[in-house]
Formats: sequence, structure tokens, C-alpha cells
Amino acid sequence: MKRTDNFKIVKLFIFLGGILPSLSLIIFILLEPHLLRTIGVFLGGYLFLFLVFIFLVLSGKFGERNITLFNNIGISINCIIIIMVITELTFYFKYRDVSIGAADSPSGITFYPKYYKENKFGFRDSEFELNPSPNTQRILVLGDSFTYGMGIKKGSDTYPKVLERLLNKNSIDNKHFQVINAAKKGYNTAQEFYLLKTIGIAQNPDLVILGYYINDTEPDNFKIPILGNEPFFLKVMDKKLCQRFFSWYILRTKMLPDFKEINERYNLAITSKESFEKHEDIFNGMLSFLKKRNIQLVVLIIPPSCYQEGRNHFTDKGLIHIRKLCEKYNVKFIDLSPVIEEMNHKYSCKELIVGKYDSHPSELVHMVYAKEIFERLVKSGSVTVN
Repeated sequence: MKRTDNFKIVKLFIFLGGILPSLSLIIFILLEPHLLRTIGVFLGGYLFLFLVFIFLVLSGKFGERNITLFNNIGISINCIIIIMVITELTFYFKYRDVSIGAADSPSGITFYPKYYKENKFGFRDSEFELNPSPNTQRILVLGDSFTYGMGIKKGSDTYPKVLERLLNKNSIDNKHFQVINAAKKGYNTAQEFYLLKTIGIAQNPDLVILGYYINDTEPDNFKIPILGNEPFFLKVMDKKLCQRFFSWYILRTKMLPDFKEINERYNLAITSKESFEKHEDIFNGMLSFLKKRNIQLVVLIIPPSCYQEGRNHFTDKGLIHIRKLCEKYNVKFIDLSPVIEEMNHKYSCKELIVGKYDSHPSELVHMVYAKEIFERLVKSGSVTVN
């Protein structure tokens, strides 16, 4: 092969296999600076192989057939890279300002820091002092992501803050209500009890509302491996990719794993006799802790946001469990199941959840929940607005 032919192949490789994917990756890094390290490692490895290829071609150590083969392989790989970059950019522009699910998702970089603002106590709430002002009744709301307002951009649109506005709007005689959203993403009842004993009780609440969702019986440190028994480094790599790339996260959560089987195993674990018994001990401990301080506990039973997709016998089992606990220990509770069932007849599932890849309740559901809670609290005498 002539030396001029070698240069033609190198030029073709540089253009199709080097310049185009490199420019694509550089554009992506400019859009997402947090990916600089991840893509930098890739580009470093790519550049090394690229230089080795050019050196071997120009040195004349490869025959014409081998040079053409490696050149075609290189171009093919980089075409795949270009497609991957374009796919990721498409998902990026579509979902960068949308919550698409759990903590191990790229929303943790693009969405959560932008919209989930917390105060000095670590609550998704405005700043306030430990001691409430005179004529103020303070309500502390414990819960998980369903109370925190996962997927909702404004903390003021969560049901605790909507409830606060309803109470103050209907209050007379200069009585003021302060409803503190002390919920945490991913918390179970045990973690909520610990928060109550440490930070929560220091807020001097007059009433505590426990937002209960059906997975709050989840055992501590409980995990179901999605990837099965694959090597540890593959699981770490999968987690990192899920946290950084929208395309990978959506592919993994919607296409690759058998989530039906995973959900079955998870639901069996959180609704087991052992989990229910342990949860009852924690629940009783929380109740005793508050009784000693003469603070009333009201349990808020939160069902799945959309029964059109989420209801099954595990859901019913979890709801029955908390109802029985409240009846057994004579605890007032507000069951929102009838509310969401009624909403399912009025609205589509799409209107009841925050997004396609996040099934947490929408702003509409939070607003309706707040109105129901307000009416039930006033009717039961747990709060008085006059």
C-alpha cells in the first residue's frame, strides 16, 4: 500500500472516527459539567487507542487488509458513540427539568439540587425558630417521599404547606398555625421515629402527623439486588451510569430488568409477618414517646397515587396493617384511600402522578389531600381554628 493511501485512511479515520465523536462529547460535557470526569476517562482511553492505530498505520507494519479492517472497526465504534451521545442529549433535554425517579438517577444532579431546597434543620420548609411565637399552634409532619413532595418543584405545593395555608385562612382571633414538613426521601417509620426523638421534638410541636405509606414497614438496610449475582464492579458501574446518564437510567428501569419479579420479592418482604411485627414495635414506641409529652399523634394513611396501575393485594395488606394498628392503640387516623379512589374516577393516572418515570403524587393530589386533612382534623377536634 502506498504511503499516500495510508494518509487517506488516517484522514478518514480522524474525521469520521475522531473529530465527530470528540466534538459530540465535548458539547455534552459543556452541557453537563458533572460528567467531565466520567467522559474524560473515556476520551483518555480512546485517544490512546487512536494514537496507537495512527502509529501502526504510518509505520507500515500493517498490511492493506488489516489497516482497512481496523479503520472500519474504529469508524463503526465511533458511529455507535455518536448515536449514544445523540440519544443521551435527547433524553437530557427532555428530562433535565423533570423528576424521573429514585435517588440513584440523573435527576439527583439536574432536578433535585434545583428544586429541593432545605432549611437549617434539613427540612423542605422555610426557615423558622425552634420556639414558636405566642398564639401559634405548631404541627410536625413526619413522612417519606410522598410527604416530602418528590417530583414537585415547589415545596409550598406539598400537602403540609397547603394544609398550613388552609388552617391560617380559616383561623380567627389571631391564632396562627405552623405546619412543618419534616419528611425525608426514602425514610421508613423507624427512621422517622429517630428523627422525631432528635430534631423533631426540639421543634416543640403541639401535634404530630405521621404520613404512612405502604412501604414504611421496610426493614432497615433492606436491599434487593437488581442485577442478581453479577460481580461487584459491574453493580458499581451500573449504579454510576444510572446516576449520571438519563438514557442508561431509563433503559435499565424500563427495559432491561424484570421489575415484576423484583416488585414481587420486595412486596413479600415488606408485608411479611416479621416486618409487620417489627413495625408495630416501632409504632408503639413512637406513640409512647409522644404520650409521655402529652402530644397527640394522628396517622395519615397515604395510598398509591394511581390505583389504575398500583393497586394489588400487597397494597391492601399494607393498608390493613396500619388501620389495625391505629384501632388497636386507639390512634386517630385519616385514611386517604377513598380520596384517591374517587380521584381515579375523575382524572387520568397521568394527572395524578408527577411524571412518566416518577409515580409520586402530583400537585393536584397534594392539594386535595390537604383539604381532606384540614376537614378531618377540624371535625375530630385535633385542631381548632377559633
